[in-house]
Amino acid sequence: MALRKIFMGNRGFTLLETLVVISILVVLLMMTVFMTMDSFHGYSSRSQRDEVVMLLQRARSHAQNNIYQTKWGVCADLAAQQYVLFEGSYVASAARNEYTSMSLGVTVVSLPPTFLCTSGGQIFTQLSATTSNTAIVLTQTGRTATISINNEGAINW
Repeated sequence: MALRKIFMGNRGFTLLETLVVISILVVLLMMTVFMTMDSFHGYSSRSQRDEVVMLLQRARSHAQNNIYQTKWGVCADLAAQQYVLFEGSYVASAARNEYTSMSLGVTVVSLPPTFLCTSGGQIFTQLSATTSNTAIVLTQTGRTATISINNEGAINW
């Protein structure tokens, strides 16, 4: 009989128990939000790197396959916040340009500065696809990706 009173008497949770459960749920939710944002920033950074690598590979492929019987290049136009895939020796004189937008907050550093449009761009010679040694460093939201190109046209990231 006493056991029955214990189980039947007080039903529900106290205010303190409810607050503890809610605070645990809030902490878990906040951890999930931070992890999700970190994953999103990582995805965005990798996406930008993959975009640059894809453009470099296209330029190298066009040069090797002698498309339009000319050199092909890629450059970063920091003023317009875009990447340019171009035909020929210089981006301004190119008959065919393809533009791709940069993500917001991307910093591009090229050593030597051949990847920048102001320096003429990274140019692959026709048929052999040779180019100059370059290291391209992309920085976005505290994440850094380095793409290196050797003089034989190999692209490593």
